[in-house]
Amino acid sequence: MTLGNPNPIPVVRGNFGARPIILLHPENVYGEQKLYPCCERSNLICRLAGTKTFTNEMCRLTRALGFDIQVQYQPQLKEQWKVV
Repeated sequence: MTLGNPNPIPVVRGNFGARPIILLHPENVYGEQKLYPCCERSNLICRLAGTKTFTNEMCRLTRALGFDIQVQYQPQLKEQWKVV
């Protein structure tokens, strides 16, 4: 079941079954590399954490929860999934 998203949910197949993927977009802000959410799941994780970007600790914990992280280098994705 998807939440209003007609696109299939991307997953990675491995030794332990399918792992859901979250998409992040890197951006250099005043010389510091930031990771912005680019999909519904990553946006929800940021909202739960009360942040607009992913920190190293958030990436570590997200992987521990069973998600794989993919970094997308397409700036238009960031605008589509802006955290509000």
